[in-house]
This record gives sequence, structure tokens and C-alpha cells, in this order.
Amino acid sequence: MSFHVYIAHAGFKDSPVDREQWLAAARGRPELVALGKPEAACFALASDSAQRLSLDPHGLVHTQNPSRELVVVMFELAEVLGAGVYSEKLKRYSSPQDWEARTRSHRAQHQRHRAQLQRVRRRTQLLWAAMALGVVVVCWLLPG
Repeated sequence: MSFHVYIAHAGFKDSPVDREQWLAAARGRPELVALGKPEAACFALASDSAQRLSLDPHGLVHTQNPSRELVVVMFELAEVLGAGVYSEKLKRYSSPQDWEARTRSHRAQHQRHRAQLQRVRRRTQLLWAAMALGVVVVCWLLPG
């Protein structure tokens, strides 16, 4: 499962994160390393280059499937930028602990939903198999 977490100002697209402020804030973090060209707005955790943050064209700093370590850095960056940390449904997180609790809850709900879909698929497959077997038996029993 993939999900997005954002750093944004309250107005989102109406008040985008300024590129220069973002670059200054991100370059000031020892936990982050710049990726690509020096003017690139993409950074990764020094300890895990797969954990990335980047500024999109709409002025939202985003990441996908972040670790707890990256979320902690995001809260620190948001404070420097005068912004907040938001879920993919654009609901603000109050702390890394809030992110962790809501993420755990969301993942558990997602797992329950996937399990239910799997049960429905199995039941549907069994019904199709039973119907096919029934057709074969009827055809075999009919006088030829």
C-alpha cells in the first residue's frame, strides 16, 4: 500500500511553499542529502536514500510511504517553514505520534478490506467451479 504525506501551508495551492525557503530549510538539515543537481528540490534521508522529499510544482512538499524517521524530519521542516504536515486526504497531523496512530489504524482498516475482498473472490471462484461441474455432470447424465 502506498500513501502520501505533505508539508503545506494552510491554503495549499493558494499559499504554496516558496522554493527558496524549501531549499534553505532542507539544506539546513543534516539528516537530508540533496538528490540530483544542486538546484533540484528533491532530498533524501542520509540513512535511507529511498526515503525522499520533494517540492512539487504546486508548492507542496511531498513523500510517498514515509518512515517514522522521515516524518519526524518533516515535522521539523514544517515548523521552520511555518507550515503543517498533512495526510493524503489533506487532514493535518498534530505530531509524529498522531501520524503513527492514524497510519496504523488506516493500514489495519486497509488489511481488513483486502481480506474481505479476497474472501469474496474465493467464494465467486467456488461458485463458478460448482456451476461448471454441474454443467459437466448434467451433460454426462443426459442420454446421448
